[in-house]
Amino acid sequence: MLNIAVDYLIQAIWVTMLATQSPVQQEPFRRIEGSSLADRIAKTVKQAGTDSPGKSFWTAYTFDVRNGVAVRIDGFHNPEFQGKVESFAGTEVFYGTLNGVPASSHNVAMFALHPAGSEFVTRIEICNLDRQQRPADSNPVYFLGHAGKDESLADVRRLAESGQSQEVRARATLAIALHDDSRVSETLKNLVSKTTDSEVRSISIAWLGQLKADTDFLSKLANQESSAETQIQTIQAIARDKNGDTFPRLRSFYRPDLKPAVKMALIDAIANARDRDSVAQFLLELEQNDPSPEIKQHAIYTLRNFDSNATIEELMKRFNAEQDENFKNQIIYSLSQMRNPLIVDKLFEIARENDNPRIRRQARYWIHDRIRQRTMKEERKATDRKAEDEFEAKAERIMKERPPAEAVTIFTDIAKTDANLRTRMMAVFYLSKLDDPRVVDFYNELLSR
Repeated sequence: MLNIAVDYLIQAIWVTMLATQSPVQQEPFRRIEGSSLADRIAKTVKQAGTDSPGKSFWTAYTFDVRNGVAVRIDGFHNPEFQGKVESFAGTEVFYGTLNGVPASSHNVAMFALHPAGSEFVTRIEICNLDRQQRPADSNPVYFLGHAGKDESLADVRRLAESGQSQEVRARATLAIALHDDSRVSETLKNLVSKTTDSEVRSISIAWLGQLKADTDFLSKLANQESSAETQIQTIQAIARDKNGDTFPRLRSFYRPDLKPAVKMALIDAIANARDRDSVAQFLLELEQNDPSPEIKQHAIYTLRNFDSNATIEELMKRFNAEQDENFKNQIIYSLSQMRNPLIVDKLFEIARENDNPRIRRQARYWIHDRIRQRTMKEERKATDRKAEDEFEAKAERIMKERPPAEAVTIFTDIAKTDANLRTRMMAVFYLSKLDDPRVVDFYNELLSR
């Protein structure tokens, strides 16, 4: 998810840079008339040969785009946009609302680049003409008007099935998905079943999930497909639909023999389902029964987002029964990320009663983190790097030269009385390293204020 966020940030910066540059002067579209889309394309080939011999040229036509999606809108910089954006084959598609209404693009054009004298297509661009977009080159554009559903869907289907480059096939597949046509779902299913192009399959599967009309097809695909990549794509597509039966469908895919990457994708998808109590119970069962330690830990990690009292109590049972120290630490971490007030009591319980000093230290650290979060805003204002460095050096000397019991007294006094908030919080942190009941009592005092 972090990589995706960084990609979007880079795209946003790039859009801003383009907006500040002087626009390139480009000639207006040249209009071509004809009895059909195929006729207009054939006429364009001849006309382009006369106008610009030996030069590549674009054909462009608009088509009916489904409601609820928008292509290449300025969502990054518009505070009125609420929703999400995804990139398919380099084309941004937005789902959500703009100025309180569904974000839709009704003037979208399919641009196809042709080599001189040919109907062959070497490149496709999908542009939002309302933003006066066109491919950024000097090749002439021949505008073929608005294509009817039969013509435009047949054209992009042909390119998705037989385009000579993956980029052409992938962008043609996106164009299919964007069409406002009842045949889109069946067309995408045919592509999934017949194509060997991984990008075409990926886009088709994602949009079948977005359309929410072919869950049975996707369920069958997920159960029968042997490719881990396709299984993951299908699971993610089904998870797009948040209706009541999404969780049972996703749960039915789980098998102990699935590859770890598929299991993790399944866990991540299920975690977003609506029936949170059932999801938590499934994750607990997975942790208990799956043979893979990696999957057990991922299930526990995901449970950090499920902080019902019942889930917390069940995690504590697992914690008390578990012998592996690393796994115990994973449970402590997941507990520490929950917002339920009951968590503080559980962390104190571990910090006071566990027989492993390293486990007690982990619990003290996360209690300290709760205290730190309470004062985070004020702590930032109080930052003094020189004072921090001086205190850190002093604290390390105390840890090395003073007996632990004396160090607890010193750090507690600093945490209570020092005039600098940042210094007080650093003293609270150093206390977490000392295995002394007085530390836990002091932490309890701080959190009780």
